[in-house]
Amino acid sequence: MHDFKPAQKQPDLSSFDFGDLDALAEQFGITVAVTATVDTSYSLIGILVLSFTGAAFGWFFSQLTIIVDIVCILLALLQCVVSFLNEYGWTNQ
Repeated sequence: MHDFKPAQKQPDLSSFDFGDLDALAEQFGITVAVTATVDTSYSLIGILVLSFTGAAFGWFFSQLTIIVDIVCILLALLQCVVSFLNEYGWTNQ
């Protein structure tokens, strides 16, 4: 039989504090709230752009808003994951 060993060092969760997880969740929540605020601003600007320039440019602007939202939320998730991994020593050593 082969003796399989994990490729990565297992994290040391003995000192895990759920307060850290709460802090990460709060950080993610704040980022989502800021994203929603920016989205609302973009939507209002989009309505103004739509009313002054016509439907085609307004549609493009609304699609751009959706893309910006998705990127912001993905970056927030990535930041939370990286913070967690850095805190608890997930390395390739």
